Amino acid sequence: MIHDPGALMRAWLAKHPGALAAHAATPTVHRAGFAPELLALTATFHRLTRLAAESAVCVAWLPGHEPSIGTAAEMLSAHRAGRTVVAVTAMRQNLAVLACATVIVPDLDAFDAWLAHPEDGG
Repeated sequence: MIHDPGALMRAWLAKHPGALAAHAATPTVHRAGFAPELLALTATFHRLTRLAAESAVCVAWLPGHEPSIGTAAEMLSAHRAGRTVVAVTAMRQNLAVLACATVIVPDLDAFDAWLAHPEDGG
């Protein structure tokens, strides 16, 4: 089964606009003060990182040079679970990518080539 955490999060956020911004102006944020919607969102974040750890292969799509904390958390969870982590990114100096990826490919064409021959290591 294939899971797209970005799509799952976008769908959730469309139903709960503003949930992430609720504490933007709050100097000190306490989890106990989270609205039920925000608690559900943080639970979803944890569920998605668990899905990455349970997957056979975690593919992290990081186009351009835009790091993602959510993707880094998923990569770390999959790495710690001993899964294959493939990062599709041009970022070769990002510590999370270097520390967690089994294979780093620069683009989708290179990912396609890796899929054809994963035993070659990319």
